[in-house]
Amino acid sequence: MARMQERAIALIAMFAALSNAAIAEQTYEFRYSQLYSPMKHNHTEDFPDVEVQLRLIETGSGDVCFWSEGWMRKDEHYEAFSPTSDGQLFLPLDAHLRRVNPDVAYVVNTVQTCDMQMQVLSTNAVADYAVLLDQFSRLYQELSGSDEMPAIVGLTYHTPDQTYLVEDSEGVAALDLTQVVKITPKFQIR
Repeated sequence: MARMQERAIALIAMFAALSNAAIAEQTYEFRYSQLYSPMKHNHTEDFPDVEVQLRLIETGSGDVCFWSEGWMRKDEHYEAFSPTSDGQLFLPLDAHLRRVNPDVAYVVNTVQTCDMQMQVLSTNAVADYAVLLDQFSRLYQELSGSDEMPAIVGLTYHTPDQTYLVEDSEGVAALDLTQVVKITPKFQIR
């Protein structure tokens, strides 16, 4: 009788471990066209200094959900992706893939729920302030499909230690641009 109880406890422990492992790994699936539409702007001459980045973000904390594996699949065709160091979703951009519209998946090792987040930013710290404002405005208009976007009132320069809101080109001159890791727009809130 004692051996049966030990076996039962061992089986329960094994099933609990397996179910915890299954919960800790989540696969997020998209259609290629969902990801292609915003990312295609990264490969035009219209926006040389700004780009669109997609990431999976934890719903509660806002932390990046780093993915451990990714792939595209359509029928018998399969292509694996290597994870990026910053959690950015990798996607090869190709007009043929857009027509075929394969399934795209990313595996995240977390029990938290993650949502896809799109960020428009620049990593070109030496780009002219007015040029960046113009490119950000035009890209947001294209992404939204509307001319009714809030006005951009400044640019936020991000360094590893803090952020600096700059409202004109003179403010950029006061920054150590070698420390800037990204630049994001600041919108006027109505």
